Amino acid sequence: METVDPTPAMGVQEAVKGGLRFLIVDEDTYYSGQLRHLILRASGQRDGVEIVGTISDALTALEEHAFDVCFLDFGLAERTGLDTREVERLGKMLTATIFISEKPSKHSALHALNVGAKDFLIKSNMSDFDIAKSISYGLYWKYREIEMEALSVRDNVTGLGNLLLFDEHLRHAMDVAKRGREKVGLLMIGLNGLEPVYEDYGHDVRDELLKQVGQRISKKVRSTDVVARLSEKEFGTVLIKVASPSVVETISGTISGVVSNEPYDIDGLSLKIGAVVGASTYPDDGEDLGSLKDRAKASHKDKVALKPFRPNQDYSSTFDYYKR
Repeated sequence: METVDPTPAMGVQEAVKGGLRFLIVDEDTYYSGQLRHLILRASGQRDGVEIVGTISDALTALEEHAFDVCFLDFGLAERTGLDTREVERLGKMLTATIFISEKPSKHSALHALNVGAKDFLIKSNMSDFDIAKSISYGLYWKYREIEMEALSVRDNVTGLGNLLLFDEHLRHAMDVAKRGREKVGLLMIGLNGLEPVYEDYGHDVRDELLKQVGQRISKKVRSTDVVARLSEKEFGTVLIKVASPSVVETISGTISGVVSNEPYDIDGLSLKIGAVVGASTYPDDGEDLGSLKDRAKASHKDKVALKPFRPNQDYSSTFDYYKR
């Protein structure tokens, strides 16, 4: 491979915008240096390329830093044992992986693509234009994967995250809190009174009601907190960096009020529902996802649920308020 100067190639800049971050994983330091020049030339950048020589160092770098594209030597991966768990970890990262190899091999290329690579390039036959095309192709398909995954973890009624995404956020929040010796709050918000709405007014009204419930909850927490719809009648909130369990309880009361106290105006109807908000705090009430959820659900028993509202009914004396 000839040495090239890392200056933009004419026309290639349009294929890949500047500001990308690249990781090269290859134990051949001379080749890595040459590939670095090619990547910089292809992307029109002056920096943004990191080089490591082992798979373990690569996994560590990918977890600690945000890379857009990883150029991984396929021979190195095979020789040092890129096992199934490591492949799964690579696939879950927001990085497009491109395998590079010294030898052209249809079998190797198919194997690389099967384990999640976005492209397979031969080391001796790469120009800056080939690199630019591969980067663009890899990023396109990686972003498509991210879009599809985002759809799979979103509730199709409210647009909020679903249970899968919520649990992942909660685990991550607890991991971060553990390292920083901080606290995380969890709210489990169960709704009651949806059955009459569904029976009397159908899916459209019920769906709009659920959207408005999600909006009310979201407006009462910070942008860094997480709100999700966990099931047919349940929402959840992860409260990041809370000062104490008493703060979580205070927010619990706020959420119960905002969900239950005011009617929902939908297509000329005035609807009111009840809610039961259970709360728990990490690590005070549990140090894992299951125990934290169990504690929040158990605290439901200490709440008094509001009765469902029907329009044109005198409900002024039928509602009990939550115990504080």
